Amino acid sequence: MDNLVFEKSSEPSIEIRQVDNSANITVEAGLVYTSEQGPRGEKGEKGDRGNDGVQGVPGPKGDQGLPGERGPQGERGPQGERGEKGADGRNGVQGIQGVGIKNIQLANNSGLRITLTNDQVFETASIKGERGVQGIQGIRGERGERGERGADGTGVTYNDTELRNKIATLENSKADKITIPTGIITDSNLNSKVRTFSGLTLIPGNGSASASLYLNHPQGKNYEFFSDGGGAFGVWDKTNNQNMFRIDNNNTSFYKTPNANNFKIINLGDPNTDKDAANKKYVDDIAQSVRIDINSNKGILNEIKSSLKISDSEEFEIGYGLKCSAQKVGRMVFWRIVGYGNLQGGAMGEKIPEKFRPNFETPFVVSRASGNQNAAGGIFKMYPDGSIYYAGNGETAETHGSGAYIAKNE
Repeated sequence: MDNLVFEKSSEPSIEIRQVDNSANITVEAGLVYTSEQGPRGEKGEKGDRGNDGVQGVPGPKGDQGLPGERGPQGERGPQGERGEKGADGRNGVQGIQGVGIKNIQLANNSGLRITLTNDQVFETASIKGERGVQGIQGIRGERGERGERGADGTGVTYNDTELRNKIATLENSKADKITIPTGIITDSNLNSKVRTFSGLTLIPGNGSASASLYLNHPQGKNYEFFSDGGGAFGVWDKTNNQNMFRIDNNNTSFYKTPNANNFKIINLGDPNTDKDAANKKYVDDIAQSVRIDINSNKGILNEIKSSLKISDSEEFEIGYGLKCSAQKVGRMVFWRIVGYGNLQGGAMGEKIPEKFRPNFETPFVVSRASGNQNAAGGIFKMYPDGSIYYAGNGETAETHGSGAYIAKNE
């Protein structure tokens, strides 16, 4: 006992401290004497370190510290890569082709002959200007020599009144403005009358993009007949923003249900996919093929029909007064059990007739009832050797059951 401590006390005592828990302490009976404290002994060697003590209880959580100062703003990151180019927008509606002046010439009637860029030609009549201011009279020249007498004239003669009337008629017939031929279409005369166009050709302004003809109904329906740069032609419902039909190099596509109005669709090809239409010849050929198959297999069908006839039927005892009614069709046997009586589990003395014996062990599951209560059921086990075994409820009750099985032979 290395750690005995002696203290001054009115009552002697011994304190024992155990350092090593794995060692036992033995205290033997004896006397302990005390005396005055002796001189202090020399310091002993340092003992081994004791085992770690149990962890203390955690102290209370301290107050939350003040938030730190906001750091300086970071440098701007590098610019990201440029994104992919977006898809091209849809081509705008083709503008109306303009008409310019190609050539201007002086016409035979002293008017103008104007040729447009679309090779249309129209002429204007001469315009009479206002009479100018009379000029200063010039110096009178010397009198010339007298000429020879001319021949007598033969022209039409007019009196003074007739001459004045003809001059007035010529003055009134002159145009005071440019005369446009009636065949030229302008903004002012476009809708003035119904027009018939013969050999009309619409050419796109740039020669390659879409050319369109618009039909605007007074009640708001708008349609566009178009041809696009890819060579397709079609009709677009601008009111509802959807296709009506479209014809390209490969297909004619309808976007509404076609109505043939009791007319035939001719020259229809044979179908290749599930949603293809079938022509009459294709359907007739299939029907003929089915008829040939039926006729060629009549013998087999007749054999099947004959084999489905009931070949034999019999009612036989299966034990305790119960009878089984059986009908045979080929190798299939259809059975039915109905009876009343007391059943006992175990092997029955009866045997299944040879022609109705099963190909392998076959259970006949039956239900039993007593009065209006279910009396549990039972199983008749039928074996290929004709033996019968019953397992189940044995009290006196009604017994019902039916089923089918495969016989050993026909």
